[in-house]
Amino acid sequence: MSSMLTGQPSTPDPQLVDALTKGTFAAVDFETATYARASACSLAVVTVDDGQITSEQSWFIRPPDNRYYSFNTALHGIGPANTESSPPFDQVFPEAYEHIAGRPVIAHNAAFDIGVIRDEHVRIGASWPEMRIGCTLVLSRRAWRGLSSYALPSVAHFLGLDNFAHHDAAADARTCAHIARYLIAVTEAPDLDEVARTLGVNLGMLDPADYRSCHAKGYGTNGWGLLAPDPAEIDPDHPFAGAKVAFTGSLSSMTRQEAAQLLVNAGGEFTQGISRFTRYLVFGQQDFSKFVDGQKSAKTRRAEAIISNGHTLQIISEDDFLRMLG
Repeated sequence: MSSMLTGQPSTPDPQLVDALTKGTFAAVDFETATYARASACSLAVVTVDDGQITSEQSWFIRPPDNRYYSFNTALHGIGPANTESSPPFDQVFPEAYEHIAGRPVIAHNAAFDIGVIRDEHVRIGASWPEMRIGCTLVLSRRAWRGLSSYALPSVAHFLGLDNFAHHDAAADARTCAHIARYLIAVTEAPDLDEVARTLGVNLGMLDPADYRSCHAKGYGTNGWGLLAPDPAEIDPDHPFAGAKVAFTGSLSSMTRQEAAQLLVNAGGEFTQGISRFTRYLVFGQQDFSKFVDGQKSAKTRRAEAIISNGHTLQIISEDDFLRMLG
């Protein structure tokens, strides 16, 4: 089945997947109440032992002040009424961590889900837990080259796993677990470590003192210290592909460095300043509201001057940026 890793991708045979899948891991998925990662409102953990799903557990979590943004609620359907009586993160996560029980943790776009774990622990003043990390988004890009998108619904569709409710934590974690099972089968690997080695990916890790993301090997770094992806992995039709993008103000959903890395992963170019070649200027959520109210920084005035001269620079909000990332 390893021949599927090159050329035009073909859908693996589910019966062969069941026969060949081994490995032990825990798939996780978080949903958040606001743009801040430290606002978990739902968590699911799906455990896989020797290639078979052995347990599924999900929780509602009361986010800080039980506060929600309408954009997030529109995505996952969870609102204040769902979590008013739910336990907070510091009560839920220890139970979830027991379910993980030392297994490697996987997620689709693990940088987000592990970011929730990291930021929530910082918020409550607790040390980061220990875990090894795999990302089915990163691994899928290496396993099945040429897909039009590697978002969870797209990879699921390619594998015939369409029948799931995206942005339901339990459904997303279960689908992620199945994608990992397919990855193990097509690489004929005994576990995620061997999958990663076969596909040229470094698994990530988290411990109380350090964090390293799951990423493809062979990445170089650009002048800002950002990991630059293999050009073959970039979707040329992504809205940020080939675009120079600058940021202004404080982001509420992530650090600027993390946003810049996501931009680079999508094929964009992070720039500190703006010029007539800049495609987008991204405002942090709070700063965008000031911009709408007419409060303009020097960078904003520079952007407006560029636009008035007929160039294609667009001013977008953090919300717009997140939606365009996909």
